Amino acid sequence: MLITLFVLLLLFRHTQDKAEISEMVESFLGKPGVVAIQDHPVKSLIHPRMQERLDDIMVELINCRLENDPACANNATDSSSSTLVVKPEPDRAPSSIEEAMQEVEDMRKELVRAKEELAERDETVAEAQEDLEKLNEQIQKVVEASVPGAPPICTYDGGGARAGKPRGASISIGTFLLEPDGITLLATNPRFFEGGIVDWNGLVYDNSEAVKALLTWPLGVKLTLTQFEVLAKEFVRIGDIETATHKKCRFGALWYMELNEANQRIFDRIFLEYFYKGARERISEESFDRLRTKVPK
Repeated sequence: MLITLFVLLLLFRHTQDKAEISEMVESFLGKPGVVAIQDHPVKSLIHPRMQERLDDIMVELINCRLENDPACANNATDSSSSTLVVKPEPDRAPSSIEEAMQEVEDMRKELVRAKEELAERDETVAEAQEDLEKLNEQIQKVVEASVPGAPPICTYDGGGARAGKPRGASISIGTFLLEPDGITLLATNPRFFEGGIVDWNGLVYDNSEAVKALLTWPLGVKLTLTQFEVLAKEFVRIGDIETATHKKCRFGALWYMELNEANQRIFDRIFLEYFYKGARERISEESFDRLRTKVPK
């Protein structure tokens, strides 16, 4: 009953003569009834998108009441009566108060269902977020426990993992020639650019920053030791970046040098400060000769 009365009052802000309509409704309901309806919490259940539909219902009901139109009392479906002050759209007008009230109730139920669905969704999102945080904590503990004392090599083959191992062979950035007066990048490693790379723990590793740094390194150009260190420091910086699933690492590189004391000092004091020596000691002389012929002049 309260919903029925509230429906009649909704038209107040859409009519030109509010005082006249208010007096008319009050003559039907009495002052206490009007106050009770205006203060009733059912008003908070009306969603803004329902307002237009409710206004159409109100026009029909109030006009029926003002003009004593038999359509309201007899449940007639003809909404084209010339006695109506306002003609609602034929396909939207209720044929009776009962039908109008049922539509209002249906809309109220729809709103309640929507609120319940939103609450369930928020609860599901909160649970998923909590599960994700727990998973990240577990991954971080595994990462911290599994990384060796010294930083491991940054990049491994993710597609060639051996049985029982999370990673395949390490992937170097390229091959360097070490000499007493400078260091030359002879070739970059094509595999380093192909993706499918993982870290020590077998988790996907994003080496995009290292790829950009490698592309800026002049190929086949002997750099002074100072120039080498400037470029090599960028790879150390990238390797020092840590996340919840990835710890500090160092990039590996292959190398060649003639075996003498001067070159050994360059290798120990400079080269190994920035790069790990990779899977092999040094490349063979045959491999070095092949690379040297391909170096741009």
